[in-house]
Order: sequence, then C-alpha cells, then structure tokens
Amino acid sequence: MAELPELLEVAPRARAAGADVIGLSYDMMVPGADFEGLPKTMARFLAKKNFDLDVLLYDEDDYDSINELFGLSGVIPMTLAIDKHGQVVDRQEGSANRDRFEELLDAALGEE
Repeated sequence: MAELPELLEVAPRARAAGADVIGLSYDMMVPGADFEGLPKTMARFLAKKNFDLDVLLYDEDDYDSINELFGLSGVIPMTLAIDKHGQVVDRQEGSANRDRFEELLDAALGEE
C-alpha cells in the first residue's frame, strides 16, 4: 500500500500511451473474507485515499495456477510489466519507487 501513491503518479503516462495500471487483490482468498462486503470496502478505501486505480478482487479457487502462469513467488508487493502481447517483460519483487515504476512502464510499452 505504501508504494501506491508513486505507482499512481506513473498511471497517467500509462493511460496516455494506451496502457492500463491494474491492482490485483487476493483479499477474498483470506479465510473468512466477506465476499459480499469486500468490493464495497475496497471501493470506499480507494475513494478515501483518492487512488484512481482499477482493482481486480481475485476470488477464484485456482490462484495457484495464476501464480504459476506469471511466475509469482508469493512476494508482496509484486509489480509486473506486461506488454501488448500479454508477455511479462519485467517484474519488481518487493517495494518500488517512482523511477522503478517508470522503468516497468517503459518495458511494457517497449520503450527501453
């Protein structure tokens, strides 16, 4: 959560280039998660923080296959740069700053 403001500083350039910045939440995978209330809770949180970010609330029971597909190690946060062909072209395991987010965006856009 701490890095989101810096990620969102890069988001307008991504949008201008036709790219998306999307958050992925595994909160529904937590035992006892409030499946009905979590989307509203997430929306309120994003609005309160003034975070302009689409967040996918992952609620499937095959998250292991997602981790395998994208080579996710379980490190949180994880930032993936995915190009227009759907290929992961760069990744950041752990926290990042604005400069690193700019690099990830450049990789996704093929502007390295």
